[in-house]
Amino acid sequence: MKKQSIILRIIYEDNTYYINAILHPKGYMKAKYTHLDIPADRAPEILVDLSRIRGIRIPCKNDDNCIILILSGLSILKICVENYHIVCREYVWFSKKKDEMIYVGPIKISSS
Repeated sequence: MKKQSIILRIIYEDNTYYINAILHPKGYMKAKYTHLDIPADRAPEILVDLSRIRGIRIPCKNDDNCIILILSGLSILKICVENYHIVCREYVWFSKKKDEMIYVGPIKISSS
């Protein structure tokens, strides 16, 4: 499977953001894990802040077609993928890549 454009719905502090992102499957272009690439210039500020610190590991849990990131002391942050079922294990890794994309993974994803 090749990488493909998808629409993310990100919910944070009573705001909902719709962002065009890239689903990058494991094995494509030597990716070790299936992950999301989110353009930093379109992402909510909280995602940019989380990705700045050379990467951060964030606990997560699954909720219907979304993953919930558990941010100590902050509001709930949900990442949903339109028309797909997204699943995380115990955590996801956030980091900013050289191409100004925010990496979020590992995740598993399937058609809904």
